[in-house]
Amino acid sequence: VLAPDRGISAWRSLFVCNQLNERLSTTRTSSHVTWLAMAALLEGAGWKNAARWYPRAHDDDDMLSAQFNPFTQFALGASLWLLVLVLQLLLRRIMSIFVGNECHDFVDVCSVANVSVLIMDEPFHGYYIHGKAPSSRGDWCHTELAKVLDDEAKGIGLSRGLASDG
Repeated sequence: VLAPDRGISAWRSLFVCNQLNERLSTTRTSSHVTWLAMAALLEGAGWKNAARWYPRAHDDDDMLSAQFNPFTQFALGASLWLLVLVLQLLLRRIMSIFVGNECHDFVDVCSVANVSVLIMDEPFHGYYIHGKAPSSRGDWCHTELAKVLDDEAKGIGLSRGLASDG
């Protein structure tokens, strides 16, 4: 009878794969937010009337009876679309300062799980995350893991992350 495998736990590898899939399926902007903002600004705020042949700042019968200019409609829609996307990206960047960066969180997951990952984004190009736990061990019970993470927070032991300073 052979001894059971003492290598990396399959559950840790599956957990890291699940975390990677969650991060790969997210986008930088939300299409739902973009569409809702576009509809709210163009229809709700009445900005669509700026694309008429005779636009005016206030609503009057002459402006509302004027036809829409297709070139101005496209320019207004494209510029508003870009404005909404840029605002979403800025908000995401500001939130990453306070909440944290998903890439750094994934590197921490790989380090704690002691699992390395090779991500190929093209046939001959990719990224390698060396998930080496500072304690050189990845299988912990809950109390031991809490103690190791608490010691790390206190500055005892090695740090983990992309840089040597954590």
